Amino acid sequence: MSLIKLNKKKLGTLNVISVRGTAPDAMMDLLRPSHAFIGAPSGNMREIIRSILDKNPAARVVVSAIALETVGEIMDCIRGLDLEEDTINVSVSRSRKIGGYHLMTAQNPVHITVCSGWAV
Repeated sequence: MSLIKLNKKKLGTLNVISVRGTAPDAMMDLLRPSHAFIGAPSGNMREIIRSILDKNPAARVVVSAIALETVGEIMDCIRGLDLEEDTINVSVSRSRKIGGYHLMTAQNPVHITVCSGWAV
């Protein structure tokens, strides 16, 4: 069983639809989305977001990124599509023991951007 299916069952989110394929082509036959979550887009973010908002201009689109280049692409896309957005950065550290001390070691920060549809 795939990790997505296991998580849907474990978290009780059976209404979540995962689609195999490359966006935006794999999204063409989907119903009008209220929300969309994008992770690790590969250079076609503008087309993906545009296809979501063409189906529902009020859709909320959430994009996660760890690479600064992806954050730059997100911001370029938001400006180019005249979207409203809110971006946060989440950082996590994990402890590790060194001798008698515990040292916090930073993990990769994650940037999360929420686009709220076409700007009015």
